[in-house]
Amino acid sequence: MKQTRHAQPPGFTPSQEVLWQKIQEHRFDDPDSAFPFSARLAAEEGWDHEFAALAIEEYRKFIFLCCIAPEGAAPSAIVDKVWHLHLTYTVDYWEVFCAQVLGRKLHHYPSKGGRGERQKHTALRNTTLALYKDIFGAAPPAALWSMPAGWPGRALNRVPEKTKLRVWLLLPLLLLAGCSEGAVMVAIAGLFLFALVRQIFKAAGEGEASTTKKTKQEQQSSCSGGGSDCGSSDCGCSCGGCSC
Repeated sequence: MKQTRHAQPPGFTPSQEVLWQKIQEHRFDDPDSAFPFSARLAAEEGWDHEFAALAIEEYRKFIFLCCIAPEGAAPSAIVDKVWHLHLTYTVDYWEVFCAQVLGRKLHHYPSKGGRGERQKHTALRNTTLALYKDIFGAAPPAALWSMPAGWPGRALNRVPEKTKLRVWLLLPLLLLAGCSEGAVMVAIAGLFLFALVRQIFKAAGEGEASTTKKTKQEQQSSCSGGGSDCGSSDCGCSCGGCSC
């Protein structure tokens, strides 16, 4: 796959210029492989090769930001997909990319979860986007840096369509009961109403749990890289919506 090249951003320090050049020159695709990194990335994520190539280039930028920012950087969901795959290429990632290109370790730690860490990740993401624009002279491309839908998400109580249908079916019975003086009809309507209300509350609870689970999965697709010691020998990151 032809490697996309970017003009070197202005204003780099000498050490940053060296690091940026090394990151740009690193080859993710093994020329001797029939199924190289970019092809695997495209196949696993359902992307075309052009989009996979763009994602890899944004991954380069993210890694660079990780290593120059004191607090690290937060990747987009797309960029994180590239990072996750790169981590599976253990020899290239640890022995070549980290050891020879970056000259430091760049870890990918799981999140501890919780609202506090989500807030930290949101703050780090905002800092990352601002730093990206400052360093590269343009805002990150939305197609590759947009926030996952619903992130960080709020649990919503949604009533299933079946329950809504039962409400409409019950309405005529309630109207009939209201117009009738028959105690039996009123009792039947009351039982139906009680059962329906109970089901609505149960469905709402299940909907909240399902939405919360989905929200956590979406958060896990967005991770943070770098760390307070990123300028020294080691870098770290946290996945799941929290900062290092």
